[in-house]
Amino acid sequence: MDSGTHLVFGLGLGGLALIDPVIAYEPYGPVAVLIGTIAGSQAPDFDTVLRLKSNADYIKNHRGMSHSFPAIAGWAVLITLALSLLFRSVSWWHIGLWVLLAVIVHVLSDLFNSYGTQAFRPVTRKWIAWNIIHIFDPFIFGAHLVAILLWLTGWASPTVVFPVLYAMLAVYYAWRSVVHRRLSARIPSRDPERREGDQYTLLPTLNLHRWNLVRQSTDCTFAIGEWDKGAVHWIDHTKCDVHPAVEASKKEQGRAGAAERHAVSLRASPRAALGLRGSLDRYPLPAPEAVSVRGDGHDGCLL
Repeated sequence: MDSGTHLVFGLGLGGLALIDPVIAYEPYGPVAVLIGTIAGSQAPDFDTVLRLKSNADYIKNHRGMSHSFPAIAGWAVLITLALSLLFRSVSWWHIGLWVLLAVIVHVLSDLFNSYGTQAFRPVTRKWIAWNIIHIFDPFIFGAHLVAILLWLTGWASPTVVFPVLYAMLAVYYAWRSVVHRRLSARIPSRDPERREGDQYTLLPTLNLHRWNLVRQSTDCTFAIGEWDKGAVHWIDHTKCDVHPAVEASKKEQGRAGAAERHAVSLRASPRAALGLRGSLDRYPLPAPEAVSVRGDGHDGCLL
């Protein structure tokens, strides 16, 4: 998700933490946990500092190790340790549980996006992207804003409004998952250009009823379009061996250029080559390896 959505998740989880009596009845408990959930909701994205090295390193590694199993535990421990030193009267393990929840929610929500994460490292280095929720979802963000305003204005108790909020969001995520699953099964039969072996990838947009669509054929050709109003609309077609990203990669030489070639492929593919509208205008294709270009001087292929 985008940073703003992660922030409101942190605020919301800080409000939800007030259902914990150890936190609610300790004078500094709510403050300590709110700081912890906000920090935990942002921590996995601290790999943004890689931009200081190069944009290529950032693109290649963002949502990688920082979102992995070891990192989830590490972020929670570091934040809890710092807060336990600042708020000695508050139970450290209660703080730790809420901080851990905030970090887990961050990584879990990112898995539902199209960019994906390496959340299952070190078990696997594969980038996992479920392609279900847009990187910025107006409903998720708006629902948090309403709940937070109800809390801050005193119109509703946080012990009521936030359990309701997260129960509602759980239903929303489940509904979107079901819709994605059903459409994924339905779309191949609705494509008049379908060929044997074609694979389809649905990508969410800001519009709940419109999805970006990529069809990959066995001859390494791609159709780019969208699913809208119950029909498939193809916008463009491309072939991997004539993709601008491949040509750009061939001009680069040596190990030092490998990461930059990877970045070129990611930057070129979504807009210049593929022409996807909606969500792809705002962020790259499903994962850093979802659009890959071989760096050995041979023809590349979108994977």
